[in-house]
Amino acid sequence: MSDKAMCPQCGGLVYATVGGLGERLCTCTEKSGPLPVEKICISCGKDVTNDRRMKDKDGKYWCLACGIEDQKKKQHNSQICPDCNQKYQRDKMEVVEGAVVCQGCAILRRRTTKGLKKRLGISSLHHKESHKVKISMAIAALLLLAAALVYINL
Repeated sequence: MSDKAMCPQCGGLVYATVGGLGERLCTCTEKSGPLPVEKICISCGKDVTNDRRMKDKDGKYWCLACGIEDQKKKQHNSQICPDCNQKYQRDKMEVVEGAVVCQGCAILRRRTTKGLKKRLGISSLHHKESHKVKISMAIAALLLLAAALVYINL
């Protein structure tokens, strides 16, 4: 059994669950334009059809108060990537080599680290370990310099 809805103005087919092939379609909506869309705030449920409103990237509507509050929450929940200096939501950030960076910079860091490991023949390159080695070498150089100065003055 098929349900059909016929237009009362032009007699054309408006809706059919099964069949409807070969029947003349309703042309009333083409003349008057698309049917009006109900614009309801997804946060509080207020009808914002005739009010100032915001629309997100998914096409959902927000009343002005809820939209501003949501933007404040997003700003509070955001962080600047140290590599590209762009602002991202914290859930879009990743920890790579001890730094919290955006997903794009994380990919670049992984590629760079992987290439560096391959070129140097290092199986595991840890930032903290290499930093400790650099500090140890600097301390050793300073001690050597101090010993040379003491030897020269004697």
